[in-house]
Amino acid sequence: MIHTAQETQAAPSLRRNAAWLLENAPHLKEKEPLAAGGKHAGKQISELLREDPWYCQWIIRAAKDEDASCNMRDMAAWLAENATNLKVHTILAGRCQRL
Repeated sequence: MIHTAQETQAAPSLRRNAAWLLENAPHLKEKEPLAAGGKHAGKQISELLREDPWYCQWIIRAAKDEDASCNMRDMAAWLAENATNLKVHTILAGRCQRL
């Protein structure tokens, strides 16, 4: 909400709500996004990076999708800036070849 309220097309009510949050919950000013949804909901991305780096790799891939949410893109941007050593491996779709 706070991030969205900074956009030029944000509704005045959204801006007021975000201002109230920033005044009454100062910890929300942190730039690090929180994971939204699923088993990791509410965790800071730095914590998620330590606990589940494979999930962080998925976030980076999923954020490239046209339908990715703003939160997904924010998480991926934070990871790109702060976890530069995180390697994203391409997952090949199709049949597995047994050696």
